Amino acid sequence: NLGLPDAGIENTGTTRALLVQVLRRLRPAIVIAPAPQGRHPDHRVATELVRDACFLAGIMKFATGLPAHRPRKVLYAVAYREDAPK
Repeated sequence: NLGLPDAGIENTGTTRALLVQVLRRLRPAIVIAPAPQGRHPDHRVATELVRDACFLAGIMKFATGLPAHRPRKVLYAVAYREDAPK
C-alpha cells in the first residue's frame, strides 16, 4: 500500500512517483486496480493513481533511477457489489 493512509489516498505527483518506482522495480505485465465505481473513496482515487502511474512508468524521461517499464494491461476488479442480493 506504499504506506499511504486509509481514507487519505491522493493522486499527486508524489504518490505517482512512488508507484512508478514500484512498477519499474517489479516490471509487471498486468496490474490489477480497483474498479472506478468503487464505493470507498480510496478505491476511486486508487483507480486513477494506478492508471496514471502505469502510463508514467513507461516514459523514459520520468526520472526515478530505474529503466522505463509500462505494464501491458491494467485490469479493474470490483471488490464489492452494491447490487448483490442480500
